[in-house]
Amino acid sequence: MKQNHLLSVRNVTVMAMFGALAAVLMIFEVPLPFIAPSFYGMDISEVPVLVGTFALGPVAGVVMELVKLILKPTSTGFVGEFANLVISCAMVVPAGIIYKVSHTRKGAMTSLVVGTVLMA
Repeated sequence: MKQNHLLSVRNVTVMAMFGALAAVLMIFEVPLPFIAPSFYGMDISEVPVLVGTFALGPVAGVVMELVKLILKPTSTGFVGEFANLVISCAMVVPAGIIYKVSHTRKGAMTSLVVGTVLMA
């Protein structure tokens, strides 16, 4: 019986570590320096998820997003967390798919631009 490469012990451990790091970074909100409403903030928790997505693929990116949101305590009854999941997956999945096809610096930059445009 052939075992799935995504569910190897190493990959599950890497996904859990990147997801936990993203959950910790999600706690820290960086306020935007220009004139904006007080609830706007820059979420730097996507950086470890994107690094893990580039390393393991788009399905692993979705798993890391789920781990990140499961570990974070909720204050919105999971409505805000669901919105975060949808928007984050709109960035992570296309970026992971494009980078999976093109493993170059240009492919990484293209995937990040496409993911950012699709997220917005």
